[in-house]
Amino acid sequence: MTRAQWSGILGSVALVALHAGCAHSNGSETRGAVRLVTNAQDVQGCEKLSQVRLSGAWTKGAGTEELENLVRSKGGNVLLLSGGSGTPSGVAYRCSGGTATGSP
Repeated sequence: MTRAQWSGILGSVALVALHAGCAHSNGSETRGAVRLVTNAQDVQGCEKLSQVRLSGAWTKGAGTEELENLVRSKGGNVLLLSGGSGTPSGVAYRCSGGTATGSP
């Protein structure tokens, strides 16, 4: 291989590595905390975004984590958990000034 070919390959590898690093960094910076609440009063004054529901069997931890991902994907920072049916579900909210107060 010629020197020019090696330079092109190394440049391409560096560009791919830089792009991968930026993509990883962006994902971790935008991943904000989602507050979990069970009382509707805790989201009073917040913007209701959407119902979020999972289907299938989930462990409690994995189901909650996936619901949090859904809330973030809708631009929310609070999840009002629904009780009952055993299927992980709730309502996504966006509360100004960070997350709502209250506890699950």
